[in-house]
Amino acid sequence: MTEENILDALVIGAGHWGLAVSQCLATAGIGHVMLERGRIGESWRSQRWDGFHMNSNNRQTAMPGHPYTGDDPRGFTFGVSCHA
Repeated sequence: MTEENILDALVIGAGHWGLAVSQCLATAGIGHVMLERGRIGESWRSQRWDGFHMNSNNRQTAMPGHPYTGDDPRGFTFGVSCHA
């Protein structure tokens, strides 16, 4: 095996945290691959809920590279959801 074939990291699962970790690794220039058995977010799309609502405050709901920019970082935005 050559150095070109060696990965620095493997991310298992493309849910909220898997995507966040992938973004952080990419920002740091760390080569990685994500594994997901279906579509991104497949578990919550087909196995758990009809819709997905974040249960954390607005500031904690942000993803790496996409910070919260609203005027209520400690508040909760219950109207925002993702549906399959």
